[in-house]
Amino acid sequence: MDQRRKRTWGLLFCDHCEEYVSKSTFYRHREMNMSRPFAKRFVESSSEDEQQQNMSRPFAKRFVESSSEDEQQHQQQKMRRFQRIEESSEDEQQPQQHKMTRSLHSSSTEISSQDEQVTRIPPCSSTENSSEDEQFSEDQEVWSENEDRENPEETGGCEPHAIITFLLLLLAKWKSFFTVSDRAFESVLKIFRILFNVLSSTFIFTPALQNIAAHFPATLYMFKKAISVNGNDFTSFVVCPKCHSVYTLDEAVMLKHDASGKVIQKKSTKCCHISFPRHPQKRFRKKCDTVLMKSVIGKDEKEFLYPKRKFCYRSLIKSISDLLKRPGFKESCEKWRQRNVKEGIYADIFDGQVWKNFQVYEGKPFLQEVGNLGFMLNVDWFQPYKYVNDSVGVMYLALMNLPREERFKKDNIIVVGVIPGPHEPKEHINGFLEPLVSDLKHLWAGLDIDGQFVRGALLSLASDIPAARKTGGFLGHMANMGCSKCLKKFPRTEDNKVDYSGFDDTWPVRSNTDHCRYARDAKRAKNKASKSKIEGKYGARYSCLQELPYFDVVRMHVIDPMHNLLEGTAKRVMQES
Repeated sequence: MDQRRKRTWGLLFCDHCEEYVSKSTFYRHREMNMSRPFAKRFVESSSEDEQQQNMSRPFAKRFVESSSEDEQQHQQQKMRRFQRIEESSEDEQQPQQHKMTRSLHSSSTEISSQDEQVTRIPPCSSTENSSEDEQFSEDQEVWSENEDRENPEETGGCEPHAIITFLLLLLAKWKSFFTVSDRAFESVLKIFRILFNVLSSTFIFTPALQNIAAHFPATLYMFKKAISVNGNDFTSFVVCPKCHSVYTLDEAVMLKHDASGKVIQKKSTKCCHISFPRHPQKRFRKKCDTVLMKSVIGKDEKEFLYPKRKFCYRSLIKSISDLLKRPGFKESCEKWRQRNVKEGIYADIFDGQVWKNFQVYEGKPFLQEVGNLGFMLNVDWFQPYKYVNDSVGVMYLALMNLPREERFKKDNIIVVGVIPGPHEPKEHINGFLEPLVSDLKHLWAGLDIDGQFVRGALLSLASDIPAARKTGGFLGHMANMGCSKCLKKFPRTEDNKVDYSGFDDTWPVRSNTDHCRYARDAKRAKNKASKSKIEGKYGARYSCLQELPYFDVVRMHVIDPMHNLLEGTAKRVMQES
């Protein structure tokens, strides 16, 4: 048993007194950090006054602080101290290591506190902005995406270093494999930063540790910058938590100026959406009036306005530009032209009528021209947390020009939008589709992307049944006109279940022209009753995708095979019929 933990008549061995003492004295000396210092065990030639002075100073501080006049002499002294460690007997090695560990533990607390003071950098702002911040009231400061970023000039930046880069890449792989949250990962970075600071302060004769400690990132922003990872290039929109209307950040903030034009106040605006602007009664033409921003506490205990719901959208044109820069990607998009498939065999989407009809559209070549692209849209919701019933939606596109074995790989999927939770929109997602429809209109007209003229079109909407109804502009499958392909009516049974029987009858097929006309009529309805009547009679609801001049929302939407076949949606409908 270790001598320090050996009990003799209820006593404990004290390193400071070098004898057995009472428990109260032992713990009092340990709390006062009066344990025998590291230097006293090895430097026997120093005077008693010097030993007393060293006992009152932490281990790391004794090695860091050295005068400039006798710096070389001090370094040689330290080297001799460490040489004496190796020459010491085996009986002394175990207590020496224990004391050294306890001394390092006490010094790491001081170094971590010093490190926090050095790396805590206030947000960058001009003199004018700082004067404005002092005049803001409780909820008058606006959130900025650069608020949590560290100033690289004041922290020394992250210069290229082979050891740092290798270690950061390992940490990035670990974060991706175990799906570690950003907040937890940033804490790991700070722990490594403190560890390197302690080691560099302790073993001062190793310049490599000093270099690593000086340039190791302590924030997620500096970590991404060190490994040359592109930043978040998603555009943030503010979403009304009540009606799901979408606004830009500038539209969600109201500025008040003084006589000289200086901003004196910033406040959150309210949602101005009106559900029925043509309602005959004024009291039903009121705005939503839901506050869009909330007050949060940022760095340095400043309050900022942050969106209550935030919709993230990445431009489709930017994504196409990134894909076209990849080597061999353009050639992969043209491999479908060399396919040899027998007539009457449908092996891929290239064998379908939609792809064939878009070879030439309205007398002008589209897919026949090299470089033009066809997309498939998928919208779905998922549960981000295991034990919480929250839903977050994702809108992503697949490039149908690619071969089937490459089309749905993660690197080739284009994520265009993340729909905020915690619940799905009930009837439609038009506010989230508007930026995508705008990009699709520009692509249909043609754009010059990195020196190449590119045209693109949305040729398919493939989702599960609820998402296809909300995206394409149809009623749910439980409605009377629940089919999105025909006008068959599904009556209710006595126990209020949908009767899907009657498959022997012939049903009139939906027409895209009539469907869009009924959807526009429902959109222009004066009140909720007339809108519900039109939607229930024709099974049509307005969707932003109907604004695309070429998109046939009835013909070009399908239920994806995963839900339709693998999860048994078609089987369940046939069994209930």
